Amino acid sequence: MRFPRFRRPSPALVIAVLALVVALGGSAYAVRQIDGSAIKRRSIPGDRIRNKALTGTQINEARLGRVNEAKNATNSKFALRASAADSAGNALNAGNARSADALGGNPPGAFQPRIRWALVDGVGNVLDQSGGVVSPAARSGNTYVIAVGVDITRKALIATSNGTAQPVSAAPCGVSLPGGVPCSPAGSNDGTHVQVAVGAGPGGPFYIAVLG
Repeated sequence: MRFPRFRRPSPALVIAVLALVVALGGSAYAVRQIDGSAIKRRSIPGDRIRNKALTGTQINEARLGRVNEAKNATNSKFALRASAADSAGNALNAGNARSADALGGNPPGAFQPRIRWALVDGVGNVLDQSGGVVSPAARSGNTYVIAVGVDITRKALIATSNGTAQPVSAAPCGVSLPGGVPCSPAGSNDGTHVQVAVGAGPGGPFYIAVLG
């Protein structure tokens, strides 16, 4: 009985088979051995991560820290600058915050009262003012009635002497106003006039201011 003779494999075939075995074995080793501990810290650059691949699952939002600038943040709790934040709880600079807890729901104008003031001399002429005050003031002895041009209802009045020791007092014109007094001439009891009394003498220069 004759047995078939097998041809000896060629050197090229042997090398190809060995290369295939090494390649397959290396891939299996890599899959089995490479994990997070095998990657050097801070060795993967940002351009090796696919765009939009990271989500909230991979990012710990609590450790992001304070956002320096949020252009259109819907809700910015600790933004340094929020140009158009709908709600800015503690924004240091909120350009157009629709709701800011620190304001208590009040408009910005509630924290910026208008101060209208005037410097009046002894004869009733308005020497200087913020605007809207009519000059000259009506005068009768040491009493002056000044048209300030705004409604003074529930607004503070401050009167001080200008370089004299005489006491100065102010009250709104119109008995219907809180603290109001009757004033003359006629027509001055309309809630836009202030009466100022200067000492007991002939009068003197003074400042009058309406706050609010």
